Formats: sequence, C-alpha cells, structure tokens
Amino acid sequence: MLSLVGLAVIGTMTTLLILGRISPVVGLTVIPIVGALIAGFTPGEISDFFETGLGSVMDVAVMLIFAIIFFGIMNDAGLFNPSSALR
Repeated sequence: MLSLVGLAVIGTMTTLLILGRISPVVGLTVIPIVGALIAGFTPGEISDFFETGLGSVMDVAVMLIFAIIFFGIMNDAGLFNPSSALR
C-alpha cells in the first residue's frame, strides 16, 4: 500500500510539473503531504519526517550555499579569467 501511494505521489508530481499545471514549490510540498495523509500518517508523524529529513541534509545545504557565494565572489574578482592572469 505504501509503495503504491509513493508511486502515485511521484507520478502525480512529475505529470503536473511537466504539464506546467502546478508550480514546483507547491508540487514538491503539497502533493507529498497529501500522499502521506492518504497513506495514514498523522500530521505529527509528517512533521517528524520533515524534521528528520531537514536535519540530515542541513550540512550539505550550508556547504552548497557557501560554495555558491565563495565561487561567485572569486568569479567576480576575475580569478577564473585566464586573460587576467597575464596582466
């Protein structure tokens, strides 16, 4: 049962996003929550899932944000421009 609900959630999200019927933020938040409710999980259990998942990806998200900012500054400074090294 849980596998079928999961496949239905993935199929629904993919279809609606490809067809452009739903925005990505809404499609990636509302549809899985509705799927979890249909699967029989309570809102308390869903919030526990959210907290556990967020805790497991927080370190990687912080590193990704740092890398984007760091390499953006380096690019703006011309570090990756080969012609600036010759001046």
